[in-house]
Amino acid sequence: MPVPLPQLDDRDFDSLFEETRALIARYNPAWTNHNPTDAGVTLLELFAWLVEQTIYRSNLLPLRNYATFLRLLGLTSPADYTTLEEGVSKAQAILRERYRAVTVEDYVDLTLKKMESLQSGLGGRIVVLNNINLENPPEPLTTLAQIERRGHVTVVVIPRRIAGSIYVDAAQAPLPAPSALLLNEIEALLKERCVITTRIHAVGPRYVRVNAEAFVFPKPQTERTSAGARIAQSIARFFDPIDGGPDGEGWPAGRALYRSEFYKLLEDDPDVDHVDRVRFTINNIEVGPDVSVDLWETIAIGAATVTFVEL
Repeated sequence: MPVPLPQLDDRDFDSLFEETRALIARYNPAWTNHNPTDAGVTLLELFAWLVEQTIYRSNLLPLRNYATFLRLLGLTSPADYTTLEEGVSKAQAILRERYRAVTVEDYVDLTLKKMESLQSGLGGRIVVLNNINLENPPEPLTTLAQIERRGHVTVVVIPRRIAGSIYVDAAQAPLPAPSALLLNEIEALLKERCVITTRIHAVGPRYVRVNAEAFVFPKPQTERTSAGARIAQSIARFFDPIDGGPDGEGWPAGRALYRSEFYKLLEDDPDVDHVDRVRFTINNIEVGPDVSVDLWETIAIGAATVTFVEL
């Protein structure tokens, strides 16, 4: 008597449909009609039926069909695998590899991998803006409505600083910015991988350069020169577009700078007794008390100076 093939999946139409219908409340709370008369429910029934048919056929597949499917994925025995189980595991790894750009995570991962393939250490930070077209925006850009475009995805590319790299725009140094060559490479990749009808725009960051001047009271016996240089470096790190910000993952696009968090940054320094006052300026014009920016803008430090006030 032949050994029966194992049941790879025992789900049927009813279980598939009920499982899918139960997810409606999680992913689309506004969808409240779950009756068979609803067109969406009819589609769920259709998909459940199709999946049931696929499961039925997969349960009948002989082992030699698995070898055929593996060859379709580029795995040929015995060079790529020694057992069928090993081949299936490798095939699953291939299928899980991210290829299409659909979610924000897809865009970020694919872009960073492309940057690393172009030059080691180039991958920095990626900001994805959905339904936004920041390529050649109107100037002055003052409202979100000016750049809102349905079906458009803007990928803001912030590379790491690599001196002399053809993929980094030297004109914006010391702030990191991509060159036109890097943007063209990324845009070409994402256009091949994105969902059909999606319009892709790869752009550099729009920095708002804020100059910060801090007046602080030092602790006794503080060496002013070294302490001032260290505090200025701490400020620069805090505002780093790639590794700075409150979470250490780069200053978020559209996030305001609050005076209170700047005070905390200064007063956390071991040589600072307390902060007297702080001045924020943009283009030599004092702003404050906080610095607000638009969704498409990123705060960056233009210059940071520390002045010690005598008690």
